[in-house]
Amino acid sequence: MAGNIDVKKVAVTLGLLFAVWYIGWAVVMLAFGSQFINWFMELHFISTALAVAPFDVVTFIIGVVGFFLCGAITGAIFAALWNALKM
Repeated sequence: MAGNIDVKKVAVTLGLLFAVWYIGWAVVMLAFGSQFINWFMELHFISTALAVAPFDVVTFIIGVVGFFLCGAITGAIFAALWNALKM
């Protein structure tokens, strides 16, 4: 039917977007760590000293995969609902 979107393409695209977002966040944490978190919290009038854990490759990979899966599931649900409502 005209107007349908490909569920797999949307799922992969949103999954990749979520994964890249996580990678970007990890890079910011590696570069700035606790200073960034403390600055960000102070912007919201929250005063707390948080510590950032040391980098761990396994945790990083689990995070990237987890964010990809969350994005892919969200994208697939959105595309399926979109296609169902377009009928």
